[in-house]
Amino acid sequence: MHHNSFRFFPNILLGAFLLSAIAITSCSDSQNASQYAETGVTPSGFKFDHHVSNKGYTPEEGDLMVYEEVIFRNDTSLWRSSLKFGRPVERLMPAAEDIENALELAWLDGLSLMSAGDSLTIYQVLDTFSNLPMGLSQSDKLTCHFKMLSVTPAQELRAEIDRIIADESLPRTPSGYVFILHKDEPGLVAQVGDKVMYHEQAFRTGVRWYSTYDLDKPREAVLPDKEGLPEPVPPSYESLLLMSPGDSATVYQPLSGYENLPPSLSKDGVLVFSIKLLSVSTPEEQEAQAEAIAQRYDEIEALTQSLLKEYLRGSVKDLQRLESGLEYVLVTE
Repeated sequence: MHHNSFRFFPNILLGAFLLSAIAITSCSDSQNASQYAETGVTPSGFKFDHHVSNKGYTPEEGDLMVYEEVIFRNDTSLWRSSLKFGRPVERLMPAAEDIENALELAWLDGLSLMSAGDSLTIYQVLDTFSNLPMGLSQSDKLTCHFKMLSVTPAQELRAEIDRIIADESLPRTPSGYVFILHKDEPGLVAQVGDKVMYHEQAFRTGVRWYSTYDLDKPREAVLPDKEGLPEPVPPSYESLLLMSPGDSATVYQPLSGYENLPPSLSKDGVLVFSIKLLSVSTPEEQEAQAEAIAQRYDEIEALTQSLLKEYLRGSVKDLQRLESGLEYVLVTE
């Protein structure tokens, strides 16, 4: 019999690889830096090394920061890394009074000193911290490496979104959402009753709010009649009815018409959706697929009964069901 097996790199090797990616970039940037590395203490009291300091614009409240982070616990154990997932951190600089997590306060103190292209390391001893995240204890020390990729002022973020929403020349959905279609190629446009599979991301003032890509699990839904939907109509619904498989679209949704918003959203905000339509199945295709699945299960049930009889008669040594649940294998002597 064959068994699946996985081999994992030790944390130290993976961590060294990830850290080297930041270090190599930092070294190349340092040739253009206006000042050599600096050493200091953050306002929250932690030592830092400013490896590359370009003396550019540093983030203020509401600005969008895009940065890489690699954090080691006790110098050798990789605890957290953006490079591991192949996507940088996107975060708005919060107001000082909104920072409740003391651990992150030191990180934000360091990030507030960085401009685009800067690299910085913060050293944290955790003996004075309480309510630490899982996997950390007060006996631990953190070494936090940051590489700032970009800083976009809050005014620029919102100004660009407001400009797009106000542009009357841009196409819109029936409910008035700005809808920008990135066409792949001609195909079947989704209709009410069709089953669609799609990926969706939502951005709040430039920051990712949620994404189906995070779990690599696209959404699946049968498009209902509009009458059965809440008001205001979800932008993804109207957008999908304008798209065919392979298409991508960007949709802008002002939140002024919504009540009971989550704490992370406000009525003067805007959500920007990025939608990728993967497939469309008509009701007829859905029915045919359901019939094929039912027939397949009938065949499997008959096969199962036959195999079970052979197993009970001792003709086979073992009977195992595979993970798919759709096939059986015989293990003979």
